[in-house]
Amino acid sequence: MQDCRLFGHTGSIGGYSLVEIVVAIAIFGIIARTAIPHLDARRMRVLAAQQAVAANLRLARAKAITKSMHYRVDFTSANQMTIAPMVQNALDGTWSPDTANAEAVLLPGNTQFASGSQCTAPCTPVIGTNIEFNSRGVALNLAAKEQITLIDDFGKSKALEAWPSGQINEL
Repeated sequence: MQDCRLFGHTGSIGGYSLVEIVVAIAIFGIIARTAIPHLDARRMRVLAAQQAVAANLRLARAKAITKSMHYRVDFTSANQMTIAPMVQNALDGTWSPDTANAEAVLLPGNTQFASGSQCTAPCTPVIGTNIEFNSRGVALNLAAKEQITLIDDFGKSKALEAWPSGQINEL
C-alpha cells in the first residue's frame, strides 16, 4: 500500500459534489436565458436596414459626383427604394429618371420605412418621396434636413438624416 503523503496528498481526494455542479449549471442557465433574447439576429435587421439605406443614399451621391450627372433615390414602398441615374432633356434642360437603368433595393426582412402612426416628430413619412443629387452632390429637392425612420416588427426603430448639402448621418 502506498502512502498518500509521498505524492503531496495529506487528506481525502477533493472534487465537486453533485449539488455544486447542479447549482453551477442552474446559474449558467439563468444567465444564458437572460442574454439570448438580446443576441437574436432578427433584432439586428433594423440596424442593417438603416445602414443599407444610408449606404445607398451615399452611393447615389457619389455616382452623381463621379459621373457628373444627377441621381435620384425614390422611396417607392414601405420596404423598397429605387436608385436611378437621370437624363437631361435636350430641349428644356430638365432632368428625368432613366427607368431602364434604375436599381430596386429591398430592405432586410420585416423592416420598413416608418409611416402613419409609426412616424413621430421630427420624422415625416418618406414613402412616395425622393431625393435627387446633382453633379456636385447637393440634394436639390431638400429645403431642410429630412429624417428617414425605419422600424422592424418588434417596434424598434432607427433613423438617419439626409441634409440639403447631400450629407447622410445615421442617428
